[in-house]
Amino acid sequence: MLCSVAVICSPRSFDPLRYFNDFQTASEAASNPDVSKRDHFGFGAWWRICQGMHVAERSIFLGVSRMLWDFGFGIARDAQGNEIVPDPEKLKERQMDLNRSPAEHLKFENLKHLSGASQAKICDQFWF
Repeated sequence: MLCSVAVICSPRSFDPLRYFNDFQTASEAASNPDVSKRDHFGFGAWWRICQGMHVAERSIFLGVSRMLWDFGFGIARDAQGNEIVPDPEKLKERQMDLNRSPAEHLKFENLKHLSGASQAKICDQFWF
């Protein structure tokens, strides 16, 4: 549904503006009777909907906001210094793979409040 061109123009392209005027919470989106207005189906639907989605939504917000506060993110580069840009077509093949890692496309550049590159190197080595 969310990859249908009839619902979203160019669903494979990165375009955060498509959600610019969407102010629904996860629970409001999941219970929206107009299916085309839902931004995800990760918490189920109708009578099989997750009862703790509000807890998950707030936990994800806290986790992501702490990472954005703590880390400097950048695009990984190959040995020649060229940016490694993710290929959306490769990602769609592993769409449901919960063990996939963005390590090949993402680089921690530094930790803002700690000792810098050494901490980022540790995260690169052990987190992914």
